[in-house]
Amino acid sequence: MTRRYANFGLISAILSLLVVPEIFGSAAIILGAYAWKRELGNSNRGLFVVVLGITCMLMGIYFMSFFALADLIPSS
Repeated sequence: MTRRYANFGLISAILSLLVVPEIFGSAAIILGAYAWKRELGNSNRGLFVVVLGITCMLMGIYFMSFFALADLIPSS
């Protein structure tokens, strides 16, 4: 069951690069933390999803703001 949460978190992290990074990045972090807490054994898939969710969310916010502000700057 935790593998399913980790996979949904991975999909959410990838989507946070393209669409609404605040929502999908947060979902990836929450799902990864849940999977990390529930994992048995030495698997670090949940931790990987948490770190990937944070990274993708920050990159998504940066790129979205960069492309949104690029339209406001007049070109000469």
